Amino acid sequence: MEEPKRFTGVAVVAFPLAAKSIYVIARKLVEIFCHLAEKTVLISGNIPQSLDLSCATSVHDVGKTLMDLTRGRGLFRNAVKWAARNAWIQVLLSARLIRTRKDYQTAVFFLGTQYQLPILVSKLMGKKIICGSAGLGGDFARYNYGRLAAFVALVLVNFNYWLSDVILIESWLLASDKTLGRWERKLKLGTLYLADPQLFRRTTEVSQREPTIGFVGRFSPEKGVAKVVDAIPNLLQLAPSAKIHLIGSGPLLERLRQRIAEMDVGCAVAITGWVDHQELPDLLNQMRILVVPSESEGIPNVILEAFACGTAVAATPVGGIPDLIEDGKTGFLIADSTPGELARKLAEWLPDLPALEQITSRARVRLEENYRLASALQRYGRILAELTGI
Repeated sequence: MEEPKRFTGVAVVAFPLAAKSIYVIARKLVEIFCHLAEKTVLISGNIPQSLDLSCATSVHDVGKTLMDLTRGRGLFRNAVKWAARNAWIQVLLSARLIRTRKDYQTAVFFLGTQYQLPILVSKLMGKKIICGSAGLGGDFARYNYGRLAAFVALVLVNFNYWLSDVILIESWLLASDKTLGRWERKLKLGTLYLADPQLFRRTTEVSQREPTIGFVGRFSPEKGVAKVVDAIPNLLQLAPSAKIHLIGSGPLLERLRQRIAEMDVGCAVAITGWVDHQELPDLLNQMRILVVPSESEGIPNVILEAFACGTAVAATPVGGIPDLIEDGKTGFLIADSTPGELARKLAEWLPDLPALEQITSRARVRLEENYRLASALQRYGRILAELTGI
């Protein structure tokens, strides 16, 4: 018999950004609150039909997406258009929040520096506000658009935090971030979980995989994909049989294509655009090592998916990644990501099949113990109970 739901209603608001990960996280949050609340509302834009919600949810689609701000010629004009579209989408999201105000008491906002108007509107209606700290904030703006953009992003983020009752962080390691430090009393641990455990599973043993190193994510400066590309010549000298598979898209895509073409590495390197989430498990099961060389992260979902698929992960020790990866035990931490050193370490790890087998087994245990739906339900149940006094 299903346990009775303790809370009345929750609205999950996902700002419709170009980043596909927005919908993956939205689905996880909806799944959590469907278990905890009597009513769940999802408000976003251009929601993909492939977003399979396993529970009854009131879905409201504003039909818009905020694409990335393009740099280069006409930057000022592009920035004005981008800001206008941003403002209009905020108006549309706010209108849906007003329309559905009787269906929720708590509104959850995540991933992005946007939401100023929707959060303000929700606050004026007397709703409790939960704001996710992970996402496209100051670090993203600094790496992609410079210091001025980072300053503006931080001002907007702090406005959101000021209005919020709870600020979710994916790891307590992030609590020392200078942006979050002043809001310490509002911080709550909001780590998510691995969705689709039946889909993300090991189907190919590490010993049966080709010596493939993969990257999955956004092709943008803060994700560090350029480091992987720069390491390719040295890597192929040290491990001539290695293959590199880059999966994703973003503003650096064409530049990286050109750089790889200049290397003349033949079929050793493959670039695949964004793939459907259903296709990712097969691709992860073809890799021995997934590289996550990010400059800034929370708890990357792709690491959890790699753990589930039996793929070893090599990642920079940023954000909440050290919560997942204990160096040499549940993965590899990349202390030095310069091209020569990254290539040397990858060439060292790639052929060591016994070590990879042990690491992936221990990573699976960590996944099962800490990153399943049951654990997330406990965390979010406590947050809602403290917030609503139930």
